[in-house]
Amino acid sequence: MPSGSLTTRLWILSNADLKRRAESEMLRPTLLGLLRLHWCHQMSLADTEVHWHSKHVDLAFMSPREELGAVAIELKVDNTRRAIEQARLNRYLTAQSWAAVHTPPGPELRARAERYGVGLLLVLDDGVYPIAWPSARNVQSSVLADHLAGRQRRVRDILGALRRV
Repeated sequence: MPSGSLTTRLWILSNADLKRRAESEMLRPTLLGLLRLHWCHQMSLADTEVHWHSKHVDLAFMSPREELGAVAIELKVDNTRRAIEQARLNRYLTAQSWAAVHTPPGPELRARAERYGVGLLLVLDDGVYPIAWPSARNVQSSVLADHLAGRQRRVRDILGALRRV
């Protein structure tokens, strides 16, 4: 194998690892912001990397607020379009599907999120700000809620694990 292709592969792998690490660093401010918005509380059922089919949901939780219910959030550091696409797929699991990003999306991406019925959250160091709400939709699937109930993991457990890292 030529050294150039090995170097390229290593760069791609390390770059993907950096993005994963950066996305996991978004988790704490996102959860703290959701607590401040009263979308969840310390004892809310929650989990990360929830697998379904060939993909996963970055963050899922059961909100005590009846109008929210099961919530799925895709965390992306630098690819808002990809976050919106993944959140769009999560709409099969729940009506409350959000893309959480670090930078405010432009008008084209906001329009795309609206067209797909996906909410947008802006994650900053000082909090989480909803900038677009998902469209109302009745979802018959209980897969996400069933997973969260089966795991019995809570927001406080995730935050505690993040403090130890």
